[in-house]
Amino acid sequence: MGEDLDEEDDADTERINQQFYEASRDRPVAAVLHDSRETFDRLEAALLALPEADLFAADRYPWLGGYPAAAVVTGSAGHLYDEHEPAINDFLARSNQR
Repeated sequence: MGEDLDEEDDADTERINQQFYEASRDRPVAAVLHDSRETFDRLEAALLALPEADLFAADRYPWLGGYPAAAVVTGSAGHLYDEHEPAINDFLARSNQR
């Protein structure tokens, strides 16, 4: 991405999402879903490798701005499901009807 974008700013979040869209828009859906699953698998493995105390300590990872890693993961997952899951499911349903 390379730009100074703030994930807490709605306009920047839209720009981030647009960059992801542009990077994958011409790829087959199966390839995008495969990459997404692989990413979540890697994230799960990394989280499982962390000691539980490191997940919940607010000061463990200074670059998270005082948030514990668990809160960042929960917030990211919430964003994905709250913001994107309905549109993804609609798209997949339409794709399967063709």
